[in-house]
Amino acid sequence: MKINDLDVIFFENPISRYYINFLKNIKFSKKIIIISKYNYFKKIYNIKNFIYKNNFPILFLKKKSNNYFISFVEDYFNLGKNFVRESYNFSNLYDFNTVYVNSNSINSLEFISYLGDQKNLNLLYTGKELIKNKVLKLENNFFHFHPGYLPEMRGADISLRSVFYKDNIGCSLFKINNMIDKGDIILREKSFVNKSDFKLLGKLKTDEFYNFWYSFIDPSIRLNLLKKTFYTETNLFDVILPHELDANNYYTFLSKKEIFDIHKYLSSNN
Repeated sequence: MKINDLDVIFFENPISRYYINFLKNIKFSKKIIIISKYNYFKKIYNIKNFIYKNNFPILFLKKKSNNYFISFVEDYFNLGKNFVRESYNFSNLYDFNTVYVNSNSINSLEFISYLGDQKNLNLLYTGKELIKNKVLKLENNFFHFHPGYLPEMRGADISLRSVFYKDNIGCSLFKINNMIDKGDIILREKSFVNKSDFKLLGKLKTDEFYNFWYSFIDPSIRLNLLKKTFYTETNLFDVILPHELDANNYYTFLSKKEIFDIHKYLSSNN
């Protein structure tokens, strides 16, 4: 089975917005399952949720003086001109066959009810919440793009850790199971990177740097492997590394001091 046979579970966040823009451009025809809590006025609520969950990139993109940073991202990751700006277009969702699940959680009764008696669904998950056993045991297949080279880099803030502590950019497509980032690995890639390549980001304010990374850089890393799975027609059930062979390289979120030190390093290179 190929990745263009997956339905996409959409949570409002920068990662999803990048995926949706790419899928729109290639005329993706499968379902987009939007998990979003709303009351009576679904569209109004979802616009507010879009602004809330993407507040930093939306405001950042409004300032013309920031265009230089956005051009850097588009050039570095070969995204194409205006890809980033187009990704943060709320109406992109209307170009798909969409289904709404009225909930804020993939582990909710509402989502379980949506799945119903369906078996062997193949779903690309874009959220950050850990999927619990009560959902996994329903015998469907969940896939995820992790911004690190598995099994070497598991856990949180991995794209930042990889670049600034390991001198590489990595990404892995894996099948989700009941352990964190330990599912069967389908595809992965890793390349050496000189962290000074990102010295431009030292010109950002310290409190902007982390948000910029996870609004623009981290989604770009994931998107590039997503593209590769489409263009190489990767088979999602050709496992290259079972989780039993995994190493115990699990990392938690970076501390404020670590983020400050990384940004200080970049600033000192300007």
